[in-house]
Amino acid sequence: MDNELKQYLEAMEERLNTRITAAVNASEERLNTRITAAVSASEERLNAGSKAMEERLNTRITAAVTASEERLNTRITTAVTASEERLVERIRDTETTLLTEFHKWASPVDMRVRGLSSMLRAVDADLEYFQERLKKLENRPTGT
Repeated sequence: MDNELKQYLEAMEERLNTRITAAVNASEERLNTRITAAVSASEERLNAGSKAMEERLNTRITAAVTASEERLNTRITTAVTASEERLVERIRDTETTLLTEFHKWASPVDMRVRGLSSMLRAVDADLEYFQERLKKLENRPTGT
């Protein structure tokens, strides 16, 4: 009986091992399927979440860049306007200075020119007087 019992037990052990292996394999397949499904679902949720996060970040970044551009444009416009105003003021000051200096120079020159002009008129008058006398002398008969 020992031999028969031993064979019976070995056969039973083999059947149990086969059943256990089959059960483990089936459980493993079910677990793999469930794990794969869970991983896929998690990946889908992560992808959806990352897409939503990416869209939110893009929106925020776009808004921040737009706001920065507006602030920068405002600052540049203000700075350029202030520079233009200062430049116009300096040009006006320079024009005023130039006109003042020109007037200072022109007044004495104008007085000299007027003086020379009156002297020239006097010379012209004298010249005309002398020309008339010369004509009278030339037209006088010789011999008298």
